[in-house]
Amino acid sequence: MRNRLIFLTTIVSFFLCSGLTYATEPSFDHEILARVRNETLTMEKFSLMVQGMPPQYQAMVKNMPEVKNDLIRNWTETKLLCQEALDSDLDKNPVVVLKLEEMKDRILVETLISQRIDMKTPVPEDEIRGYYDSHPDEFIQGELVKVQHILIRTGNDATPEEQTKAMEQITEIQERLQQGESFMELAKEFSEDPGSKDKGGDLGYFGKGHMVPEFEDAAFSTAVGQVCSPVKTQYGFHLIKVNDKTEPLKISFEKISRKLEETLRAERNHKALQDLIAELKEKYPVTIYE
Repeated sequence: MRNRLIFLTTIVSFFLCSGLTYATEPSFDHEILARVRNETLTMEKFSLMVQGMPPQYQAMVKNMPEVKNDLIRNWTETKLLCQEALDSDLDKNPVVVLKLEEMKDRILVETLISQRIDMKTPVPEDEIRGYYDSHPDEFIQGELVKVQHILIRTGNDATPEEQTKAMEQITEIQERLQQGESFMELAKEFSEDPGSKDKGGDLGYFGKGHMVPEFEDAAFSTAVGQVCSPVKTQYGFHLIKVNDKTEPLKISFEKISRKLEETLRAERNHKALQDLIAELKEKYPVTIYE
């Protein structure tokens, strides 16, 4: 039942918004499907709205009568609410007037962009490959380090006594590690990092620039299999065990090509939009008062 409600909510959302797009082959059937006060939902309008939906939903509306009925019922409910809003003069509320104007502008802009700029055509593979080959430094994955840590927290407003107590506690844990106790078990027992405590302090792999400098410097300068001396950061005192390191390597074209295509397409679309705006600035005068 819950999945059906989610499905209906999704398809109704597409239906109610689909009138914003242009249909290529309207049916021009004036059969009335529903009426609310003086507004009617004709087969023509219904067809236009359905044609603005994704293909998979169009097929469902066509092949599942209950879906069509749900959409019609939802249209009537929406119109009932709108009629009450109009009768309450909500359309005259200054904030509502502004929002309606903004919505109209958004719809017009989205439609203009969809007509003037090709946002969907993928970037050709040879262009993607050319960029990959001519910018090798962009696809080097730096050294990674895999660590566990134990954290004893100290707040920014911790007193000297609290700082000393935290340092003594992390030192005691370090001594127990040196006596052969398990880093994982000690992390589960004492660490105050809620994100890694239950995983034995495991933080997985990370590269440079992802941790605070003191933590990162200690992790990358400690040998694999070793535990560094206590490290003080803004979060408190840490013991860091390094479990693995990877050498820098070049990300393969096959692994990065999809993401690179998306990036190049976004750049292409952005440039096309900026070119259109520059063209329109020549056509329509713009004045910004400061």
